[in-house]
Amino acid sequence: MAGKSRLSINRKLDYARAGVVFQIQVELPEERAAHQGASLNIEVVETDSGNRVSFGEEVCPVLADFVPGFVRWLGRKGVSAQAGDGVITSNFDKEFTRDQIKGTTEEVCELIDSRFSLYTEGILEKAPA
Repeated sequence: MAGKSRLSINRKLDYARAGVVFQIQVELPEERAAHQGASLNIEVVETDSGNRVSFGEEVCPVLADFVPGFVRWLGRKGVSAQAGDGVITSNFDKEFTRDQIKGTTEEVCELIDSRFSLYTEGILEKAPA
């Protein structure tokens, strides 16, 4: 990537009716190794509590279904990604320009929005009382 300027993007996609918020963070540090691309981290938290939501089937079947395909989609975009417990950590290829990083981040937000803006009820499984 040409140049060594810093880039930081923080977005929150709040789907209150679904009960979740996607927190998206992109960081491209000014001082970085030649092989280092920007990082992209996506955390899913509960709207009310702010607690991280597990991607497990028992907690949220919707996320359990969505996340594996989303991670594969990121890979096709040139973003190596892996899903943890409630967070997706990934890195842009080092050749991505600042404009490509911004554009891909916008595509990420659009894809998430196209899926989660449709929910009119909570998607989290509630523990039996």
